[in-house]
Amino acid sequence: MKYVKILRYERIRMNNYYETCLKTIQSLISDGNRSEALQMIDEELSMPYVPQDYLNQFESLRDSLRIDKKPHQKYFESMDEIVEGLRGNDLLQQKSLMSLERMNLRAELDDLKEILLDEKLPDWIKKQILFFLMGQNINQSVEVYVNGSKHTINIATLENPIESQAYQKCILELRDALESWNPSLLILCVAELDQRVMDSFPLSLTTLDAQDIIDTVNGYLNTI
Repeated sequence: MKYVKILRYERIRMNNYYETCLKTIQSLISDGNRSEALQMIDEELSMPYVPQDYLNQFESLRDSLRIDKKPHQKYFESMDEIVEGLRGNDLLQQKSLMSLERMNLRAELDDLKEILLDEKLPDWIKKQILFFLMGQNINQSVEVYVNGSKHTINIATLENPIESQAYQKCILELRDALESWNPSLLILCVAELDQRVMDSFPLSLTTLDAQDIIDTVNGYLNTI
């Protein structure tokens, strides 16, 4: 019973916190302080966990404040627009990344270095930017905050994880073990392998255990 009371208290406390946040954000918006409101929203959305009801409200507020001012243009034309879009919803993020992909990124390295260190941005965005830099053969070290910590990365030495020796060796082992016996399981194992190497990127995994991947996928299947 005591444990239940503690859980109830924590839930009430969290709800009070989020209600206070929402009221503060609404007050900032009413006073015309949109940038401060967006900063608060970004802070909350960057948290590892937000209750679903409040997550929906924060995202709705973000999407009402951070909008595409030129929806008929396929690409953003300035880094300010791109940076703002990266902090928006999925459509704005994709438009920002498409805009970056077609630019000369050497000319935008200062802004990109700030983006790569922005803890509020999702890791997948920063990883995609690293792929763009690799594609433009940029030979420079950058700091990037991914996977919960900061790393110094030399772009020139980065390797596409799908092309690494460890990955290719593991793919062969999975095919040898499963291709003729259980091709459906092979597909799931390759997806698990892809997820592992992409989660690790830009750090490389020097060893990948095919049997461990098979066991992991079977573990998922057995819980369904």
